[in-house]
Amino acid sequence: MGVVTEAERADRIAACRARFREAGLPLLDEEFTASTNVFNRAAPLLALVFLGEMLGAIQLDWSPLANVAAALGGLAILLGVWMVLNRIRERPLLAMPEDVGKVELAAFVIVPALLPLIFGNQGRSAIGTALANLALLALIYAVLGYGLFSIVGWVFRRLMSQLQASVTLPIMILALLSGAIADNYPRRTVMLACQAWMFVLSVVLCVFAWTNHLSPWG
Repeated sequence: MGVVTEAERADRIAACRARFREAGLPLLDEEFTASTNVFNRAAPLLALVFLGEMLGAIQLDWSPLANVAAALGGLAILLGVWMVLNRIRERPLLAMPEDVGKVELAAFVIVPALLPLIFGNQGRSAIGTALANLALLALIYAVLGYGLFSIVGWVFRRLMSQLQASVTLPIMILALLSGAIADNYPRRTVMLACQAWMFVLSVVLCVFAWTNHLSPWG
């Protein structure tokens, strides 16, 4: 056996990690973390939602000018929190986070929910915003962390293969049986017998339909 170089070892590890992800099992990777393998991949989406939630500061019964001022105020608060977090993490002020940890996730849930409270004391809207953000994080973790799409795809392919087998197996068995009958008996006799059997089934079906004994459940 040859000596495995570091480059070959790294390639093999990367291939194993790729197979784990394709199979919907990324958690088997010992270096897998939610902050660097899940939420950072969704950072652009989270940033877009985070900034878009400045609209939580507005109220429909306010004047357009007041709503514009509230939206701009909410945007200023969100950008301020973003820059403070980047400053704490020693990143450029407006940089996109490469490591989305607990602090960033907590800010994503809590800060937008505070805007309805600050602008108009909208308690229900604040609770709804926080729950919606929590649900979004849970969905992202399920899709990217547990490979939900990969698991669903594998289940679908497995189900379709079993369904195809359940359909083709009786056909194969009947094909072997009918082939043996056709080879051992006169074809004209076999054809007449099949036609007679189809006629009997048609008559029975008509009788059942006439007497109202047919139903969708048999």
